[in-house]
Amino acid sequence: MQDRVEECFRGVQTVWGQRDAGGSRPFVSDELYRTNQEELTQFDRDLVVNRIEDLRLDEVALTSPVEPSEEEPTETFTALIGFTARDWIEDLRTGETVEGDAESTAYFQQRWHFVHDRRRRWVLDVVEPVAHRLESSEALPRPPGWYSDGMRLDRWAYWDGERWRKPAD
Repeated sequence: MQDRVEECFRGVQTVWGQRDAGGSRPFVSDELYRTNQEELTQFDRDLVVNRIEDLRLDEVALTSPVEPSEEEPTETFTALIGFTARDWIEDLRTGETVEGDAESTAYFQQRWHFVHDRRRRWVLDVVEPVAHRLESSEALPRPPGWYSDGMRLDRWAYWDGERWRKPAD
């Protein structure tokens, strides 16, 4: 799961910055794909682009287990994503920043909800903002869950809300 979250994060962020909804197809659900297409079409009408630079994935936490439910036959899970980037909306006619900050890097946190797709494995279905434009990840309390090491994303530990536990715990 962790590898797929990281793969989707990099894929979605890369194609979004390139204004390529079609490139997101392997990573997102049908509904999110349609939403992305609509947003990018509106950006084209408004003659603006969302620029994302200096992107760095800082942490990933799996905050809900992967369990099918009878009410919703599709398997789902949720990941908390923490990342830094310079993120802004730019007017294509003037080159001016109309939203965000092109100069400074900020910390963002989002809750990503995944669903299982038979053809494409796990795909991103909903992105829920948790925090925008913080100076550091330390400003947010961590919910219990599995977290990656910010320096080595292949290492994981469980935060129970009070202390870190290694996988063997």
